[in-house]
Amino acid sequence: MNFVTIADAPYIPGLLAMLQSMKENGNLPADTRFYVIHEDPLEKRHIESLEQVGISIEFLPRQSLGDVPALAPQYRDLFIFTFKKLLVLKLPVQGKVAFVDSDMLCLNPLDGIEELEHFSAAPAYGNSAPEDTAGGPMINSGFFVYEPSEELFNDVLDYYFNCGRSFDFGDQQVLSFYFRERSSDPLHLCDLKWNTVKRLKHAFPQFFDLDKICFLHYVDTKPWERPRLHRFERHYIPLYHMWWPYFVRANGQKWFPEIKRPVSSNAWEVCYLSKRLLQKLRVWPSKS
Repeated sequence: MNFVTIADAPYIPGLLAMLQSMKENGNLPADTRFYVIHEDPLEKRHIESLEQVGISIEFLPRQSLGDVPALAPQYRDLFIFTFKKLLVLKLPVQGKVAFVDSDMLCLNPLDGIEELEHFSAAPAYGNSAPEDTAGGPMINSGFFVYEPSEELFNDVLDYYFNCGRSFDFGDQQVLSFYFRERSSDPLHLCDLKWNTVKRLKHAFPQFFDLDKICFLHYVDTKPWERPRLHRFERHYIPLYHMWWPYFVRANGQKWFPEIKRPVSSNAWEVCYLSKRLLQKLRVWPSKS
């Protein structure tokens, strides 16, 4: 099975842990190949850290795939980046490919992934149920199985520029509408186990089963970042600690000594309560 992701320097620690988790838990066939698309040149340590995991990797500069035409000026930088993710649709690879965001962790065997059809993705459950897109739930494009081609890429872009819709959720909203309104190929909704965002632990616990999750998706704050002092972050501290051992076993501390172990729940509570106290004393900005 071929996999592809997009990762620049800030996401390499996350990709390193994900590759290690896939090696340990994914039950990957020997011919697994991973394509890493990057916007900016990667440092030598970035490349060597990923290669030493032992999964076959090919690095592709984003420029080798071209670019997405200029977007409307109102789009935020984040959405400009996510729209560039559409470039993976024309990855020069034959057969099915699984796209995975680089902020994921593989927790269980990926058995059955090769049976997923083009185009398969999980619904975008998060803090709330998915938005409706042309009569069906919007997908989360952090994971999808597809068959790349130049024709697919061009048709999606043509739809985007000519459908007359306004898109507020980046590429995943475009793909959701495209496959329901334009494409002759159906959009297949796969099980949430293929893309379980961390928010489900708090918002939809009935869908959150660590014994079944294939890919745990660390949306928003990442385990390798300092958690924001937000009251909801305490729900995810244990999930950040699940990430750390994979990073360590992938020799992450050697390659990225600046990455520190996620804070403990107790330490986080102390920091959060201290912040709230300082805000009451008006010596800490109310917005941070």
